[in-house]
Amino acid sequence: MPKTCSIKFVGLRRRSVYECHPVLISRDQPPAVANHMSSSEWTSFCGKIDAALMPMSRVRRMSRNIAGAIMGAYPLVLVLRLVMYLAGGGLDVARIVGIVSFAVLGLATSSLVGVQVYAKITSTAVLQSLETICEDTSKQYPQLLSFHVRHVHILSFCGCICNRSHRKLSGLHSVALRYIEVKVADVEAPATGEVG
Repeated sequence: MPKTCSIKFVGLRRRSVYECHPVLISRDQPPAVANHMSSSEWTSFCGKIDAALMPMSRVRRMSRNIAGAIMGAYPLVLVLRLVMYLAGGGLDVARIVGIVSFAVLGLATSSLVGVQVYAKITSTAVLQSLETICEDTSKQYPQLLSFHVRHVHILSFCGCICNRSHRKLSGLHSVALRYIEVKVADVEAPATGEVG
C-alpha cells in the first residue's frame, strides 16, 4: 500500500489586511519523497509550483491596495462634507460634494467587486496550472510518485453570547485549505553508482 504525505502552501493565512506575503509551497521535502527525488529535482518542482502561484500573490496585493483605498475613501468623503458644511457652502456646492462622494464610494465598491471576480478567475487558472505541474511530475516518476492537488473544507462554528442589549451572533464558517498530496510507492529506490 502506498504511503501518502502532504506538502503545504505557506503564506495563505493573513493576520491582517496589511500583510501581503507571497503564496509559496513549503520547501520541506518529505523524507519518503527524498528516497525517489533528488534535492535539485525537488527544488525545480517547488520553483514550478511557486511560479504557478505567483498570480495569487498579485491578487492579494491588489485586494490589499483596494481595501486600503476603500478605508481611505470613506473618511475622505466625510471630511470633505464636513469642510463644505463648515465653510457654509450653498446648495450647489452640497450637490457637487454629494455627487463626488457617491462617485468615490461607487468606484471603490465596484473595484472591490472587480477584484473578487478577477480573484475567482485567477484562482481557477492557478489551480489548473498546479494540476498540470503535478500531472507532469507524476509522469516523470511512473509507479513511484504520484502528485495531486487536494483541498479540504473545514467548517468552524463561530458564536458569541452577549448581554441582553446585544444580539447573539453565531454561524458556520467554511475555510478551504489546499495542499499537494504525494503518494509514494513502497518500492525502494534503486541504488545509484557503479558496482565495482
